[in-house]
Amino acid sequence: MVEQVTKYAMENIIVNCSAIMLLIFLRMQHRSVKNSFVLDQKLFVVMLDLALVQSFVEAFSNLWDREHIFLNIMQGADIGGIIDVSINMCLNLLYFTINVVFGYVWCLYVIYRMFGSPRRVRRYAKIICAPGVIALLSIWTTPFTGWVFSITPDNVYRRESLWIVPAVSTIAYVIFGIGYVYANKKRVNKYMIMPIALIMAPIFVGMLVQWLLPGTAIIAMVITISLVGFYATTQSESAYIDRLSGVYNRRYLDDYL
Repeated sequence: MVEQVTKYAMENIIVNCSAIMLLIFLRMQHRSVKNSFVLDQKLFVVMLDLALVQSFVEAFSNLWDREHIFLNIMQGADIGGIIDVSINMCLNLLYFTINVVFGYVWCLYVIYRMFGSPRRVRRYAKIICAPGVIALLSIWTTPFTGWVFSITPDNVYRRESLWIVPAVSTIAYVIFGIGYVYANKKRVNKYMIMPIALIMAPIFVGMLVQWLLPGTAIIAMVITISLVGFYATTQSESAYIDRLSGVYNRRYLDDYL
């Protein structure tokens, strides 16, 4: 049993390390976006950074939880002290927070991507923030209330009764993004719909899997897959479509002919 648990944790670490390498590659491709005036590029970089931190957190938390790696390779180590429990607590607080914030930023990205209006983004930022605020409050008060999760004295993570609050908040943002695309599909260029829908499906499936199978650390990887696929699609789009007018360019005509 110990070997099975350790093998499972090692697989999660390998998966997250793969995600980290892919995200670093994408981040290097956007290293000059810092000074860009285009809002969707800035929001995309924020999502990359959030996913990168999340992958580190998932990988490191598997190393730190007594139920996983340390149970086998460091049996003689004292990992149940207050410092170790505090570190595990901080890692999980960061993990839950990133999930909620990523969903919120993704909605803002969808809104700007669909209409290219910073004013619309600012308006919706206030409208859709309520689920995120409620989820973040439940997360940040967890060290005192134990509502979302708990860390046992011997440094093992446990879900608690309100763990579903941040999960539902994140899924709500994903569903909102899908609904927003569908509701406005006749008002925007069709080429924008597929890249936006592309990123949502893996994330939604990953959330359901992690919801039904506690301890499965795949959220960071499915987010990475979505971002890589989205990046490839938008790069293909930019080669054929004029950004200012939104019409197909000469290169698209040549390939079509």
